[in-house]
Amino acid sequence: MDLNKIDASTKINPLAKEIKLGFDSKRQQKAVLLLHGFGGKSSNWSYTAKKINKTLSLPVYVPRLPGHGTNINDFLNSNADQWLRKAVDSYLYLKNDFQEIYLAGISMGGLLAALIASKFEIKKLSLVAPAFFTKDKNIVFTPYIKHFIKKIDNNFKLDQENLSDAEIDFHKNYSFNYYTEALAELYKLIKKARQAVDNIKTETQLILSTNDQQVATNKIKTFLNENMGQFLTDQKIYQKSSHVIINDLEKKRCAQDIINFFNK
Repeated sequence: MDLNKIDASTKINPLAKEIKLGFDSKRQQKAVLLLHGFGGKSSNWSYTAKKINKTLSLPVYVPRLPGHGTNINDFLNSNADQWLRKAVDSYLYLKNDFQEIYLAGISMGGLLAALIASKFEIKKLSLVAPAFFTKDKNIVFTPYIKHFIKKIDNNFKLDQENLSDAEIDFHKNYSFNYYTEALAELYKLIKKARQAVDNIKTETQLILSTNDQQVATNKIKTFLNENMGQFLTDQKIYQKSSHVIINDLEKKRCAQDIINFFNK
């Protein structure tokens, strides 16, 4: 990390603040860790986190990954190792006070969750649209093209009339372009997570959507079934949601499916 690249005026967007629910009680022996995705924010998990805490009465922690929810310079100054380190530290933080950790991750957060589950003791694992394979196959070239192509316009349209100031600020920093340097870091995690899947020995849930335009749903389903076998015990395929299932048309169904899986 180059400290000089982080502007002194850098602030965390209100939508990206870490979420901690239910930590006022010391009676519980279980806790839930939820990991957001690449270019995402903790509030993507807000609905599900509240539902889990209310329904299961379990403490829920949603950390903010380095470089996320601040600004683009901070984002480009973060990397795969930092994202994984934060995810691991978040697990260790919970494990210090709770015996059983339930873990879920969306997209890149699913990769981080899989890596944690391959190394540490996890009670149950839920992978939501995990980015083991992306629909855009050009991601494999990002470690090379990042040296001469810095960003690619993704044709994002900002609907300012229906968004809060915090949402507008977030989108201005993270939604208009794909940054090849950051995508190359994501690709590092993709390769690492693929290799780690064989080591996951915990009961796992997989949630995918056929309407997902970011990850290769069928390829992911086949890959995990072939490599996880008996440990992939619960699979859900949605039809309406886009990539961020936890914050889209079927978010209520998704939250309930995760709750049911964690609770059985």
